[in-house]
Amino acid sequence: MLQTSCRLLRATTCRIPRQSVSFPYSARRLLVVPAAEAPTPVRKSNDDALRNIFDSQPFWRDFRDTHRSTTLPPKGLFENQYLTKPDGFIEFARTAAEKCQCLVARVVGASSLEEQRLIPKVLDRLSDSLCRVLDIADFVRATHPDAGFREAATDAYTMLYEFMNVLNTTPDLKTRLGNALNDRNVSARWTDEEKMVAQMLLKDFAKSAIEASDEKRQAFVELSTRVRQLGTEFLEGIRPESAAISLSNRQLKGVDPRVLQNASKRHFTGFSIPTFGPVAFTALRSMEDESARRDLYVAMNSSPDAQVQTLQDFLKTRARVANLAGFGSFAEMNLTDKLAKTPVAVNSFLNALSRDNKSHVQLELDEMLSLKKLDTGDGASGVQIEPWDTDYYKARLADKYRSRSRRPDFMSAYFSLGTVMQGLSRLFTHLYGVRFVPAAIAPGEAWDPDVRRLDVIDEIEGRIAVLYCDL
Repeated sequence: MLQTSCRLLRATTCRIPRQSVSFPYSARRLLVVPAAEAPTPVRKSNDDALRNIFDSQPFWRDFRDTHRSTTLPPKGLFENQYLTKPDGFIEFARTAAEKCQCLVARVVGASSLEEQRLIPKVLDRLSDSLCRVLDIADFVRATHPDAGFREAATDAYTMLYEFMNVLNTTPDLKTRLGNALNDRNVSARWTDEEKMVAQMLLKDFAKSAIEASDEKRQAFVELSTRVRQLGTEFLEGIRPESAAISLSNRQLKGVDPRVLQNASKRHFTGFSIPTFGPVAFTALRSMEDESARRDLYVAMNSSPDAQVQTLQDFLKTRARVANLAGFGSFAEMNLTDKLAKTPVAVNSFLNALSRDNKSHVQLELDEMLSLKKLDTGDGASGVQIEPWDTDYYKARLADKYRSRSRRPDFMSAYFSLGTVMQGLSRLFTHLYGVRFVPAAIAPGEAWDPDVRRLDVIDEIEGRIAVLYCDL
């Protein structure tokens, strides 16, 4: 389902607990993991160090080398005792599954009032046990440079994801939770938060074909797992059909020669330009030759037939999952507990947004079209802005406005990565009494030597979590 968070009991995460489960941050990777059991005492921190470990490479290298431990034994990824080697992922997942089985048994076997009153808390532990493994495995399989770790993380994720879908389609769990919620002797003792979580969980169960026959529930589990597999296959296979395109020196007029020299393969009459990555996008923004821009744009956006087939299979399988759960489409199923509620509402919002912005977009398109007509030399009436033109003429317009400005752009200096992280830490200190403190990374704890570790320090409780920043 191309989403990274756990489906089962995901409502419990709305509380933002002190010890948060991990989550991946896509474009720039950041991971949050629970703190160790013993909190680190609160200590004063010079937040200049927080800024400098991101903004100053010499400072970062000195900090990393100074704090590097040569005496501590290697630790597993994220200080997880199972993750000292790839095979540990499977053991990690199996241990979590065994713990979850015990928690399921507690819910299903709850008979006394006290046992039933504990059902929301037990389900919360069940959610945490699953998400601790699923989220970390999802992160590692997408980011770790070691193929062995990526493969093991994928295997662990697949195993536990299917197990999670089995729990989503277990009628006894839904029945026990529903009975407890409807029994005033039980639910009267729950907090408002526990009642809200119980209601949201029942909605989630309803989205998992819980009322269907055994055969359809089994199909739901299998198809849900297949959807996840296809989604991963599609994301991992995203690449242009051709890895590079040959362009002549004449076609490449306007491109910074340093970009071509450093990142392209030169041949007798020109260069071989990669169709993915910064060189391709730089060339698309700066090539003066429209036919060259068109050829590069088409190459950048052409996918192998197998990739297109994977996407089609993914969409069809996702639709079958929604149908089994009693919904007309996946969009309908996915929006039922969201703010928009229905696909009609989403389309209505998007159409309204389009109408409101159309005039602004048209003004910018008109400016780009004027520049293109100047390039053609005769203001031809048939000239229009093509998809491969937008980046080029947007860059031209930006240069035009920049040259008119009497003031240089000083703003970017205030928004370096380190400054932003420092500002976030100060903001969280004022709002919540927590701050980010740079900390040493033990051998084996991170997947790359340039990963920064930040301890999240609460002014009362000490260390409550750890941030890993791969930026």
